[in-house]
Amino acid sequence: MPSPTRQQTPTYNDFIAFMHQMQKEQQDARKDQQNFQKNMVDMIKTLTSSNVSSQASSPSIDVYGLLMNEIESFNYDADGTSTFDDWFKRHGVTINERGKSLTNDIKRNLIIEVNSLGFTLICE
Repeated sequence: MPSPTRQQTPTYNDFIAFMHQMQKEQQDARKDQQNFQKNMVDMIKTLTSSNVSSQASSPSIDVYGLLMNEIESFNYDADGTSTFDDWFKRHGVTINERGKSLTNDIKRNLIIEVNSLGFTLICE
C-alpha cells in the first residue's frame, strides 16, 4: 500500500517569493486603478466640453415662443380705462425676467407681435 503523500512545508524563501509576488500584484492593481481614474477624468472633461459646446450652439428652450403663448395681447379700450401702460406694468416684468436671454430688439418685436391686433385697432 502506498504511503500517503505529505505536503511539503514552505520554506522561508518560498514565503519571501510569495510576498514579492503579492507586492507586484498590488502595484499592478494600483497602476490599473490610477489609469482607470485618469481615463474617467478625461471622459468627464470630454463630455462636459461637448455638452457645453452643443448647448451653446443650439438653444434648448424657445423663450420667445413660450412668452408669445403666455402673454395676453393688449386690448384697446376706446374709453381709455385700460391703457398700454397698464398692460406693460402687468406683463413687462414677465417679459424682462423670463426673456432675460433675449435682446431688447427681440423683446420689442415680441411686444409688437403679441399686440399686433391691438395696435391695428389703435391706428385705425
